[in-house]
Amino acid sequence: MREKKDRLGEVGGYWLSKRRGSQAWCRTWFDRATRQTCRASLGTEDLDEAKLALAAWVMANGRIERKHPEDAFAETCFVRYYEQHARHQASGEQARYGLKLWSEYFPGALVSELMLDKQRLFVAWLRGRGLSDGYIRRVLAVGKAALNRAQRENEITCAPTILLALAPEGEPRERILAIGEMAGLFNSATEPHQIGYLIMAVGTIARPEAILEATTFLVNFDARLIRLNPPGRHQNKKRRPTLPLCDTLLSFLRYLPSGPIV
Repeated sequence: MREKKDRLGEVGGYWLSKRRGSQAWCRTWFDRATRQTCRASLGTEDLDEAKLALAAWVMANGRIERKHPEDAFAETCFVRYYEQHARHQASGEQARYGLKLWSEYFPGALVSELMLDKQRLFVAWLRGRGLSDGYIRRVLAVGKAALNRAQRENEITCAPTILLALAPEGEPRERILAIGEMAGLFNSATEPHQIGYLIMAVGTIARPEAILEATTFLVNFDARLIRLNPPGRHQNKKRRPTLPLCDTLLSFLRYLPSGPIV
């Protein structure tokens, strides 16, 4: 293992080096379990780019243990939450933008600085950008999730309380689609997949993702049931149920070839 004084650009126990015969910079670390020096390419031959890539990787993935709020950067919590959790979710892009707003308003802030008075100013700033209370509440929620994850993973000793009540929940939508409007949708559908989607949407009231992932293999024609949660998929809090089939949907499904419904 190289001496610590020779480690170029070291951050959090990782440093820069090159493999013999290659000009690409590598993220380098010493694996105590195998007693070997390990390398992973950073995909660049430029030293400045490599330094930035190394710092970004360590921020998102390096080991952090029980930092006090006054010693931990909020941005680190946001980045690690996105990279290790949110980016793998269907709502990943919304989470990324919400965290971007946190970072934009709190550049370089420590976790200890995200107290209630600063949260009120943050909410006022978001309203000044024309965002609705419902959207602001989601922005607050993703920041809260990031900080709570950091505490749960023992990366910080405690997380400040993020008060979602600063942005009241919006009124429930009471708009009901009229029969004539529904007929207009079906009359406008010109492709088989559009018609199939509409029939599934009306017949199951399922979310778009569930409809697009549904297959004929999830249908029990004898029992007149469709299971919207495919085998192997973990149920989340927005549960995908098993539903009875109405006559129209049952008749439609019977004539489909095996495979995706839409």
